[in-house]
Amino acid sequence: MKNAHLLNTDSRDKKAMEYGRRLAAANARIEELERDLARVKRERDYAREERSEALYNFTIVRDDLENVQKHLDETLQDLAAARRERGKALERGDD
Repeated sequence: MKNAHLLNTDSRDKKAMEYGRRLAAANARIEELERDLARVKRERDYAREERSEALYNFTIVRDDLENVQKHLDETLQDLAAARRERGKALERGDD
């Protein structure tokens, strides 16, 4: 009877040790996943900052290009007006 009891205890001890190993492995995996999650969150935040900065820079460049286009349009209009004036002056014989 004592032998059966010892076998039962030994079996329970082996199971407990196995469950302990599984628990330790699961805890280690959870810690690894938590570290990975923290890394991914940092990378996401960094990417968001980069996107925000890129959008800001894009907006500045777009606004600058719009201003250059307006200036170019005004210059072309001034050039066209000057050519018309020169044409009129040449027709009148004014140099």
